[in-house]
Amino acid sequence: MAWRVVFSLRCIRCLAAAAAAFLAPLAIWAEEEAASPRVDLYGDPLPEGAIARLGSTRFSNSMESPIRACTYTPDGRQIASITSDGKLQFWDRSSGCETRELEVDRPAPHEPRAPIDDRAFRRDVNIAIAPDGNLVAIAWWGRGRIDIRELRAGNSVASITTRRRSPARAPSLVFSSDGRRLIAVEAGQIEIFDLKGEPVGPPLPPRSKIAISQTRDVMLTKDDVKITTTPTRLELRDGATGGLQRELDAVDGAELMSGIAINARATKFAAAFGKTRLVDNRQRASLKLFSLPDQSVLAEYKLPFKTVTDLRFLSADREVALEAHGEVFVWNLAGKKAAGPLDIAGDLARFQFAADGREFARASGGTRVSRWRAPGWDEAEPGHDKPIESIALSADGKIAATCAADRAVRLWDTDTGRQLRKIPKMSAAHVAISPNGATIAFVALGVPTIHTIEPWTQVQTRSEELITSLGFSSDSNWLALGGKRTVTIVHAATGEVRARLPVPDETDVDDAQRDDPQAAQLAAIYAVQFSNSGKLLAASVRGVKTQGLVVWNLSGDQTTATWARYHGSAAPLSFSSDDALLAVADADDEHRRSVTVINTATGEPRFIRIRGSQSRAVALVRGGQILLSAEIDSSQPRQGSIAFYDLVAGESLGVLPPQSLWPSGFSVSTDERRMAVSCNDGTALILDLQEITHALGVPSDAR
Repeated sequence: MAWRVVFSLRCIRCLAAAAAAFLAPLAIWAEEEAASPRVDLYGDPLPEGAIARLGSTRFSNSMESPIRACTYTPDGRQIASITSDGKLQFWDRSSGCETRELEVDRPAPHEPRAPIDDRAFRRDVNIAIAPDGNLVAIAWWGRGRIDIRELRAGNSVASITTRRRSPARAPSLVFSSDGRRLIAVEAGQIEIFDLKGEPVGPPLPPRSKIAISQTRDVMLTKDDVKITTTPTRLELRDGATGGLQRELDAVDGAELMSGIAINARATKFAAAFGKTRLVDNRQRASLKLFSLPDQSVLAEYKLPFKTVTDLRFLSADREVALEAHGEVFVWNLAGKKAAGPLDIAGDLARFQFAADGREFARASGGTRVSRWRAPGWDEAEPGHDKPIESIALSADGKIAATCAADRAVRLWDTDTGRQLRKIPKMSAAHVAISPNGATIAFVALGVPTIHTIEPWTQVQTRSEELITSLGFSSDSNWLALGGKRTVTIVHAATGEVRARLPVPDETDVDDAQRDDPQAAQLAAIYAVQFSNSGKLLAASVRGVKTQGLVVWNLSGDQTTATWARYHGSAAPLSFSSDDALLAVADADDEHRRSVTVINTATGEPRFIRIRGSQSRAVALVRGGQILLSAEIDSSQPRQGSIAFYDLVAGESLGVLPPQSLWPSGFSVSTDERRMAVSCNDGTALILDLQEITHALGVPSDAR
């Protein structure tokens, strides 16, 4: 019997030792995982308390100044960009990290700038890098000035003043293959300079005034034969002297040449043609492929577009990117078919193409350089390149919706930061997602749009006035649309109108300005919010001098409205989970630097003194006991934080560590587990709200 006991004890000891040996690596792995910093989808570190990042900080200058132009370095390893205030930055192409920064003096324009369209505004500076990678040419809009600088030493080599000045954009630039000459095109006039800034020969204007304003492109072949186009002809000139070598007219003079592209090996070029008069809708543009240097026609393609405004070679000459009807398509030369439109905005002139033809980049006056890659020409790092204007979370915090000034609405998986869907060409200013995560709604140019997410289907709805704000009910069935003077409640699944709630007359502008057309234009409902129970609906109204808050009681047969005046900006709203409190990110003139918390039963306001100078978003959590406020300080405009306040004790609980970018708004999931914070660099952070409140010492049982 004794040996059996001893044997059993030995077995137990052996099993325990084996289990310990098996679990030891797991314990070490768990410790390493706990100690290792969290990273985003691209492997870049996340701040403390963050779960994921929506978008990427790669190739981003943190909105220090808008990035206006970019180009690839000759070796293809870096991307150079320049900001509107003259900061030249170099980015590693593989990691997206900044490798070098150079300050460049920007000349002041010699005359006031005339209003121009958005495309032209984004080309107020252009850059080109010499083949040896040591010289960079920078052309500024305004004075027709071109600066040539040496990159290794950082000193100025020459300053050139062009003879012709465009009223809308900076000169286009290209270096010769030996790097000894610089060609500039401004307002249709072509000029050639040496590296001392001296002109080489006279300027080369096109032959007519019409052609001067419509010169499309200028490129250099390897032997420095310059190719230029006018609407009716293609000219080949000597790159050193500008002398005309050969001229190719459009077919029968019945077509206009709208753009050219030369391949990287300089063995062929493509030209797009269009009819002079599109009297027949069946007429289409054509694409012709020429050989170099004999300029013989290799192939001709009939395109499925009426007009083509620009083109570029891609992917080892097998594809050509075409800009048609404001969109970008890819034409397969072998398959003779078009793919697209690509998920990018038009205007190929803003794009820079890598030498291998498998990537292109764009700087659109935003926070970062965006890239697209072959074979599918998808975004390399999907995300906004302009500040996020609105953000919303589903009830469980698993799905986020964002919209920004880059004319795109995006859906995100908040667990990983992966983009689920992009809706391009939408100048949306406000976005909302239903608590069940099944429906997204946004406002673009005053028009509301509703989509079910799975399947992706648009819900038809109509509004009698321009819409400025929207918000879902907690059961996801209803959507409130805030207009000029009315809140319209529609069914989220069908778009049918349930009710129209006019704003009380008290919220109108002052009597002296009641008949002012400008006052009527500015007055609008800038925020709407359902309570958690769906019985209350609040709206933040702004006039010219008077702002106000309207709360409707939706329970019962009739809706009733209560009214409270305050002065400031129309502010975001947030109900507590029990509907007892309503927080407004603003206060009256007597309570500056405060957030207003209103008792919905009595209408009595309470003013919470905040740390910052302004609150941009608010949320009530923990049963209305904790107030969250996204704040900025006027003394540090680039700094911001999320502040926590205990409404019971009336004291501040602390703030999240200030970020280099101040938050422009946030959204809290209904279960209060996650918070999405939008930043001005075009990204958003998904934060673990429970982890953050625990770190700040907020009691977990506060209810």
